[in-house]
Amino acid sequence: MHSGHVIANRFQLERLAGSGGMGAVWRALDRESGHVVALKVIFNQGREHVVRFQREARLLAELEHPAVARYIDHGVTSDGLYYLAMEWLEGEDLGERLSRGPLGIEPSLMLVGRVAEALAAVHARGIVHRDLKPTNVFLPGGDIGGAKLIDFGIARQADATYELTLTGSAIGTPAYMAPERVRGDLDVDARADLYSIGCLLFECMTGRAPFVAQHPLSVLAKVLFEAAPRPSAFCPNIPPPLDLLVTRLLAKNPAERPADAGEVASELRMLSAIEGSMSSGSGLPTPALTKSERRLVSVVLAAEMRAGRRGPPSTRPQAGPGAGARPPRAGDTMLSSGAGEPVAPGGKEASPPGAHAPAPPVRHRPAPPPSTSFHEVRQAAQAHGAALEVLADGSVAAVVAGAGSPTDLAANAARCALSIHALLPGAWVALATGWDVIAGTQAVGQVIDRVGALLDARVRNAAEDPGSGRPVLIDRMTAALLGDRFDVAAGSQGTTLLGARAQPGLSAARTLLGKPTPCVGRERELRALEDLVDECASEGVARVVLVTAGAGVGKSRLGHELIRRVEARSEPVEVWCAYGDPMRARAPLGLVAQLVRRAAGIADDEPLEERRRKLAARVARHVDAAARERVTELLGEMIGAPFAESPSLSAARQDRAVMEEQTRRAWLDFLRAECDARPVLIVLEDLHWGDRGTVDAIDAALRQLRQRPLLVLALARPGVREAFPDLWEEREATEMRLGELSRRACERIVREVLGDALPDEEVAALVDRSAGNAFFLEELVRAAAERRSGEVPETVLAMMQSRIAALEPEARRVLRAAAVLGEVFWRGALEALLGGGAQVPQLESWLLTLEKRELIVPRSESMIHGEAELAFRHALVRDAAYEMLTDADRALGHWLAAEWLERAGGEDPAVLALVDGHLARAADEALALGKGDGAAGHLARAAGVRVRLGRFDAAIAAMTRAFELCDVARRDPEELGRWVATLSAAVGHARRAPSLPAASGRILSRIDAAAPLELRVRSRVELARALGATDLSRMSHDLLDAALEMALDDRDLLREALRVDLEVSCMQGQLARARRAALDLDALGPVDDSGARMYIAYLDGVEGVGDARARLKELIEQAEAGCSWHDVLRGRWAAAMLLKDARDDALARREFEDLLELSVRLGDPLMERDARAWLERAGA
Repeated sequence: MHSGHVIANRFQLERLAGSGGMGAVWRALDRESGHVVALKVIFNQGREHVVRFQREARLLAELEHPAVARYIDHGVTSDGLYYLAMEWLEGEDLGERLSRGPLGIEPSLMLVGRVAEALAAVHARGIVHRDLKPTNVFLPGGDIGGAKLIDFGIARQADATYELTLTGSAIGTPAYMAPERVRGDLDVDARADLYSIGCLLFECMTGRAPFVAQHPLSVLAKVLFEAAPRPSAFCPNIPPPLDLLVTRLLAKNPAERPADAGEVASELRMLSAIEGSMSSGSGLPTPALTKSERRLVSVVLAAEMRAGRRGPPSTRPQAGPGAGARPPRAGDTMLSSGAGEPVAPGGKEASPPGAHAPAPPVRHRPAPPPSTSFHEVRQAAQAHGAALEVLADGSVAAVVAGAGSPTDLAANAARCALSIHALLPGAWVALATGWDVIAGTQAVGQVIDRVGALLDARVRNAAEDPGSGRPVLIDRMTAALLGDRFDVAAGSQGTTLLGARAQPGLSAARTLLGKPTPCVGRERELRALEDLVDECASEGVARVVLVTAGAGVGKSRLGHELIRRVEARSEPVEVWCAYGDPMRARAPLGLVAQLVRRAAGIADDEPLEERRRKLAARVARHVDAAARERVTELLGEMIGAPFAESPSLSAARQDRAVMEEQTRRAWLDFLRAECDARPVLIVLEDLHWGDRGTVDAIDAALRQLRQRPLLVLALARPGVREAFPDLWEEREATEMRLGELSRRACERIVREVLGDALPDEEVAALVDRSAGNAFFLEELVRAAAERRSGEVPETVLAMMQSRIAALEPEARRVLRAAAVLGEVFWRGALEALLGGGAQVPQLESWLLTLEKRELIVPRSESMIHGEAELAFRHALVRDAAYEMLTDADRALGHWLAAEWLERAGGEDPAVLALVDGHLARAADEALALGKGDGAAGHLARAAGVRVRLGRFDAAIAAMTRAFELCDVARRDPEELGRWVATLSAAVGHARRAPSLPAASGRILSRIDAAAPLELRVRSRVELARALGATDLSRMSHDLLDAALEMALDDRDLLREALRVDLEVSCMQGQLARARRAALDLDALGPVDDSGARMYIAYLDGVEGVGDARARLKELIEQAEAGCSWHDVLRGRWAAAMLLKDARDDALARREFEDLLELSVRLGDPLMERDARAWLERAGA
């Protein structure tokens, strides 16, 4: 095909407008009507592409709507190519328009309302568009009001019974796909388009899609799991009814969305009519932190990924003929053939009237077979506490969240990932852990981004190392939280999870960065435990010890050290260990079974016969011959090594209660025999994850074997009493509660690992931040070794958060508000951040609770007069609480903190410095949220504060950045004028602005794009006057020249520009230019401005015209009488300059000294510069 070619004897090709893998679009002339048309020709003749093309043609032929691109004709060329002619549209698509920024509220309502009306007409015909996105909305001539819906290539009948399967792909744009389409649900209807309308409206108003990620799979997972943000989080002046409508449109459940597109169009028309009154407020965020918080969450993703494509993971290895084929799934893409309706021919080269255009046949959708493998995957995920979704292309996303220890969360997620990996051997599997918002629904956006990046990096590297296999990928935080309970390998291509360790072994050497570390700070506890071992062995008595401590304090290390010391003794002691597991907490006698397996040396993966042999040999070692067979068979039932039927087993297997009783008796017989042979030490790690059967069995052993050498050491978290309230109450249990490590013990650990070269102050900092917690200290040491000592490891924050999570929700909210303020905070500030005293009536009670929990402490003195000051007891508490803040709450919280501090602290420089810091953080957080205009407002306020602090260079930088980020069209001109005044003041005081020449052009171009003439002129005048105090005099005059030219048609603006030109020229000694400005000013009428008259008098004095000094004296007296101190300043400058020119140095010095004092008092940098310069020269 080429220009000039004629299609169907009707359409003459003019030029190629665009092309792709499926076909091309030509601009063509319709010789019948004389109009220009868009001619779409399909090259790909595959069945699915042809059917999609025919469907689009038929739908457009049936639709007549002003917001739908107009159909003209379709058919088949003599070469067998399918074509479709539509009206030619000049302009741009909505995607191009949005690339330049959001539309604003009213234009968004107009455009999306029009699109909703078009979809209502489409849906009335039973059609679902399925690919609504910005690039499929065209703006003829750039006119939003004339928007047209285009590209119906993947639309289908809502009740279609035909399908097209596109293996490994889901038709649609990920960010705009409804959750039901991502999952591949069969009953997708028109409400999926309503979801896309919500996405479209969201992006038009905010400039970004609701869900954003670099990895397409991450976007899809966010669509499924993450609660859609409200558009008001990015555009604060969106009225609440509109905010609510978008939230309804983006509901995960289709039933919670509006009924149909017509209802949406009606609501948008209503909102458009009242939008002006709704959005007339200040647009500021609601002044209170929300109840939402970020909590730890793990995400597992599994997908079949190759270079350039992503598809369903293979569920089983396939071989043999047809291995590459698969039956259709619920997630297969469906395309309707229109229930067999004919495709009407359009051109003269088309098929005869009434006949179908040639096309491959489409097949009827069979009922999908049950997907056993994905059912297994879902069951495996649920067994580990994960919420799992299977995406339409077969990819799998699982989310693991919940209260409890971060180490337990990571362990559950790791087991979940390993289970999915085993069930989907052809998939890439990745696991990441991090913080995300918890508020009603689960949001996991940032963690999904992290796990998606893991997959991307690994797949890219796999091409370079094809033999590396597909292990489970994990991020650094997950690896650190897993500790030594799992085998993890770190290589050049990332960290991989190999599997769980069957028996971690408390007696294994404990290392940190590859170096053995001593057990320090626990000598008192170890002596007490060794004394109990001695007592049990020498006196032949049974004892039990319960050691409790929070996660990371060092329970396991204490147990390890005791075992090491016991095993080093000359007197033999039998040591058995078992480990609680949250996934097996309900398994009866689970820990007892572990003890028996460990005593017999049985591994889980050994053959049944080998397990039986080892168990029989171990029992035979000490149990009497008469009881060996019974004990062995019953213990075999307990540990998963069942023996063949026997008379004793036969009766027990018929009755569960009988089996439990007989098994418990066999356990006691076995333990009694062992204790008779030698002392036995039983160590139960993580008893809080133990089972009731084990607790009762140990209780029975302590009771029945109380005259045997038996010591039970149970290690648990404080919550063990909640799981087992009556834990060994009648056994006189000794309870130890581990506290923090001493400072000296912490210092020794740091020195052992990092050496003596580390400066003492760095060691002290590590010890201080660890708070005596062994886990914290180890993670901080790792960070220091990796030169990350300036940051708190995520693992430390996660563990500290588990302590905070035990608080009541409102107490946590108070703690988060305090964290915004810093390590020191004030009661009044907390009230401000939480919405006022009435919003938190129990604030005092919550503060007392936090104090009793040793999280905060009151301070005797306060930086702010009349305000009660408090502080965090430890910096890590503040860091962890701050990490729990949502991104939106951080931005809002710092803004509210700055507001309160500025009111409460007045002009105190120390408080103003805090205000500046909070405004800078608020700007950073707003920018991270994509709220550039909000960040600009914070920076502008920070610039004003910095001027008050005398930090002029920093003020210039902040204000320059504010102008770069702000949406000028949405800012009030008076506010922008104040911004310019602030920038000018900073420039003038700094007396230098090296960055301003490059930035001023951008600043002024932004103002020129949307501001009225008055602001454009005054901005240049203000900057010119400020620059007059610097060495950028050329730039100052350029700005004045531009302002004078712009103001030619406005006498008032022209007069103002000339007055500043007169002043700056006089100050810079450019007297010829000053005289021209004076003459031009006089030409506009009588000069009644006192300051301008003083400069004119100065010029006259320089030129010897009249008695200029007498006139100046008179003008100064008039200005003083009227308290016009700035005019007094100008007059004194002029008088001083005339004295200088007359070489009356004594009087000139006195005048310049007065001028300097007054200019500093009035804050006039231009006058201050001249006074200082003359006095310095005179002094030299």
